Amino acid sequence: MQLSLTLNSEERIIIKEYSLIIDPPLQVKKEVKSFKGFWSRDLGRSKYVKSIPHITIASFGLNSNQENVLCDRLKIVCQHIIWPKLVSTGIDVFNAPDSKVISVNFIRSKPLIEFKRSILKAIKSSRPLEGVKSANPHMTIWDCETESSILKSWVLFSDIDYKSEFQTTRLILRKRDIKRLQPFKQTDLSWKNVLIIDQCE
Repeated sequence: MQLSLTLNSEERIIIKEYSLIIDPPLQVKKEVKSFKGFWSRDLGRSKYVKSIPHITIASFGLNSNQENVLCDRLKIVCQHIIWPKLVSTGIDVFNAPDSKVISVNFIRSKPLIEFKRSILKAIKSSRPLEGVKSANPHMTIWDCETESSILKSWVLFSDIDYKSEFQTTRLILRKRDIKRLQPFKQTDLSWKNVLIIDQCE
């Protein structure tokens, strides 16, 4: 399913869902993936359990005709910004109103804030058709659907003193058809990589 708007016989707008993510080092992804497996064995299924660990910078809807413009602007801005180092604050409930997500959270350092600000400016200049969503940096481990599962999760992670620190070196722009979230069926297979930007480029 994709959202398509026909304006006239010559122009058609196809809106895709886009996500710009920080791709963490392989070792970090392995560690977070092991946490996902740990939670899964004790608590059962979750809609994020199979997702590859990543840090989302922004998610938004965009006319796919603007994709090349967005890619060009992202590549330009990434050549002139300071890529931040990420330092985790450990495992906790994600800091958002009514959040039931267990995640690895990160310090909102000044370099990270400036990095996000520059990236978001490039995205917004590409005229996204839907609001740009951007949360505090985190890597999702588990989505607790009920209050009781949050309490069970506290028991699991309260004694885990997980810390990580790494340099941001890769951004990935992904897209997929817009569809309703289907718990336990959402996987990274629905995303297609559009652009990979490495710090050395």
